[in-house]
Amino acid sequence: MKDTTLNDKYESKFTLRNIGKSIARYKWWVIGASVVGLVAGYLVFSFVINPPREKLVSTFGYDINISEKLDESGRPIDNSGREYFADSTVFSFTDIVSKESMESVKASNPDKFGTLNIESLYQNGSISISKQSYTNSQTGQTVYVSPARYTIVASKRAFSSESQGKDFIYALIDRTRLLAQEANNKFQIENCVSASTNISYSQLVSQLSNQYEAILDTYSSLQKEFAYSTKVSETLTLGEAHNAFVDKFADKSGTIISTLQGELAKNKIVDYTVETVESLKATGDGYIENIRLLLNQLEAYQNSLNDLLSSQIIVESDSEVSKLIVELTEKVSSTQLQISNLGNELKFLGYDVPTSITKDNVDSIAYNPSLNGAIQAITTMDSNWVSKCDSFKQKIASIKTDIETERKAASKYYSYINNNAKNKVAMYTSGIAVTEGHVFSGVGAIVGVVLCFIVSTLVVSGVYISKLNKEEEK
Repeated sequence: MKDTTLNDKYESKFTLRNIGKSIARYKWWVIGASVVGLVAGYLVFSFVINPPREKLVSTFGYDINISEKLDESGRPIDNSGREYFADSTVFSFTDIVSKESMESVKASNPDKFGTLNIESLYQNGSISISKQSYTNSQTGQTVYVSPARYTIVASKRAFSSESQGKDFIYALIDRTRLLAQEANNKFQIENCVSASTNISYSQLVSQLSNQYEAILDTYSSLQKEFAYSTKVSETLTLGEAHNAFVDKFADKSGTIISTLQGELAKNKIVDYTVETVESLKATGDGYIENIRLLLNQLEAYQNSLNDLLSSQIIVESDSEVSKLIVELTEKVSSTQLQISNLGNELKFLGYDVPTSITKDNVDSIAYNPSLNGAIQAITTMDSNWVSKCDSFKQKIASIKTDIETERKAASKYYSYINNNAKNKVAMYTSGIAVTEGHVFSGVGAIVGVVLCFIVSTLVVSGVYISKLNKEEEK
């Protein structure tokens, strides 16, 4: 049978009274161990536990010039939700923390960010970004917050200091604002007027009209977003710039450009210093051939459209079939318009043209000397007609110069107003970024003290009681 007398004696002496005596006798050992635990716990939390947990978190948004591309009816060109800067480059929020962005920011301030290892940041995923969203409880679909908010999360230990980390995050955020500013500066209203001199007055007047509308559309879009009193230059407001443009081209019957269109059609004006009877007839014959080609295209588009519409396919609004129907419908309308315009050009020249041009009657289109057209006018070269042509030439040259000046001015106004009234970063986090995942190092100190106190107490108690047992055995 095993003798348990000694163990029983030892255990019976492991009392609070003896523990207290052991602590009193070996107090400096207990105090020393506790101090070591305090320091060790603090250091472990500060340099081992906290660094991989600590994140710099920044939430922000933009008030910058980015938008979806829309068609003439104001609908998005695609359903991807893709947005573009003013110079038509794509904006993607993930690019804010792309490797290219990080390298650009580092290069822009080597004194502050020269120590950063961008390759390591990128490869280790030390910086990430997300777009704030929520789930619709009824549909289960993801819905993004509007206006858009983004959150950058960066590993704090990836930087030499918290200050460097915050500065780097803000520089990444602000880079997109600077890109928007650069895109605004590059913006130019589309140049609708051809530089070629080998175009007819009719084509040139049409281009001038398109240019006028493009400029007017730019002012209209700005007025939908900005107040009339918003500055478009140091001395000019948006409302003043818009009114000055409209007044410059205003005429009793509409605009001076529409008046030109009326003069052109009424007086059958051409540049007689360039055109001849032969060149105008050659132009007319070319129009007829173009009409034949367009009629063939129109027939093909219409047949394809009819086949789709008469099929038994169930057409959903967002299906590929639905998109094809819309595309074919637009092509039919566009082709019909081109045929109609060419018919009007032929009438202007002095050709007999059916009211509705079809494949069956296109061959009936022919020059008619008895009509009042441009070819007939240039044939007779009446002095009154020549005078009107000369006056028209001067007017159209002046308007062409003026419209180009206005195009460039409105483009600059667009850049100025977007850079000064709409080119900001909205920070939703105070101090750029806050630290998350940090555990107070004092907790580690407390844990260290408690653990080391308990362990040291058990050790010294064991030593003290062991000595008591040895003294009794003697």
